[in-house]
Amino acid sequence: MKTSSRKLDILINNAAVLYRTATHEEQKFTIQTNFLNVVTLTEKLLPLLSDDGKVLMISSGAGQLSWQGETLRKALEDPHLDLQKLNDIAHNFISLTQDFPTNEFMQEPSYAGSKALLNSYVKTVLVSQLKSTQQVYCISPGWCRTDMGTDQGLLSAEEGADTPVYLVELPFERNDEINAKLIHERKVMAF
Repeated sequence: MKTSSRKLDILINNAAVLYRTATHEEQKFTIQTNFLNVVTLTEKLLPLLSDDGKVLMISSGAGQLSWQGETLRKALEDPHLDLQKLNDIAHNFISLTQDFPTNEFMQEPSYAGSKALLNSYVKTVLVSQLKSTQQVYCISPGWCRTDMGTDQGLLSAEEGADTPVYLVELPFERNDEINAKLIHERKVMAF
């Protein structure tokens, strides 16, 4: 492990709120916590990131575009997506998720949508702000047995932590095969 003076070598953002069902206020709180606050903190700390530093965003497989409704998916597939457009999507989230396809795991869209916003931020905005020697990853730890994941989760917390620890321990060299990708169980998965 390397050490730098007065610089951040690794920034790990692990913010998450998940409601099984949610009021509009709880949906707004989820978007604020899981996306807007994470972006604000990252943008403020980015100038302190060492020249070969790493940013790890704890995301979710539920943030994949395939989990989203058509309206949000189309908004996030905009080829001209930038930070302002992502913020606009976040602030208009409720109207953009009326067609969210609920399932037995996700009864409301704010958790999945907030992680889709986070993934889009990483792959379109953050990666373009980083130096060519810096790294960024979105991580899906999987459904873990935690307070948020409940005791029905398929993985232990330790198993969910495997990929973040793996990425932290990788050399401080940018690997474009995995940089700015969504990683689960040490493998790249589709955004």
